[in-house]
Amino acid sequence: LAPRRRLLFHGPPGCGKTLAATVVAGELGLPLFRVRVETLFSRFMGKTASLLAEIFEQAQRKRGVYLFDEFDAIGKHRGDENDVGEARRIVSTFLQLLDGDEGPSLVIAATNERGALDRALFRRFDDVVLFDLPSDDGLRRLLELRTSSHSLSETAIEELTQKARGLSYADVTTAVTNAVKSMVLGGRDEL
Repeated sequence: LAPRRRLLFHGPPGCGKTLAATVVAGELGLPLFRVRVETLFSRFMGKTASLLAEIFEQAQRKRGVYLFDEFDAIGKHRGDENDVGEARRIVSTFLQLLDGDEGPSLVIAATNERGALDRALFRRFDDVVLFDLPSDDGLRRLLELRTSSHSLSETAIEELTQKARGLSYADVTTAVTNAVKSMVLGGRDEL
C-alpha cells in the first residue's frame, strides 16, 4: 500500500489545522513549506497555473510538507457563477497536478470553507480530516493547561468551560493570554 501523502484538513478557524500540519512536518523531520496563496494569483492569464506547476516540481525535488493554507482560494467550486473562467482553470490544473504527483513530499490543504471546494477535490486526497470546535472536555483540558500556573479552582475551570462553548482553541488561548496580561499589568496576584 502506498503511504498517505495528500491530506485535506477542514473546519472552523482556530481549531488547529495549520498547527497540525506543522506537527506532522516536525514529527516526520521534514521542512514545512507554506504556500502563500496570495502570491500564486496573477493578473496574467495562465500564470497562476504555471506557478502551481512550479510548486509541484519543487515538491518532487525537495522532500517536505507542502501546506496550501486557505485552500478554498485555489480549490473553489467550478460551478461558481461569479467565475470568469480562470478559477476553473486553476482547479483543473491543481487536480491534474495532484493526480500526477508521485513524489516523496506530503501535500496538505487546509480550509475553513469545505462547502466552497470543488467536489472533485475530495477523492484526490488520501484523507479528509475535520478539525471541529472543541468539546467541553477539550475546552476543560485546554483551560487547565493554559492556567496551570495560576491555581484556578475546579469550579472556576468548569464555569469557564461552560462560558467558552462555541469558541475555538485559538479563541480560548487568546482569552487566557489576555487575562494573564491584564492580571500582570493590573498588579493583581490572582487570575
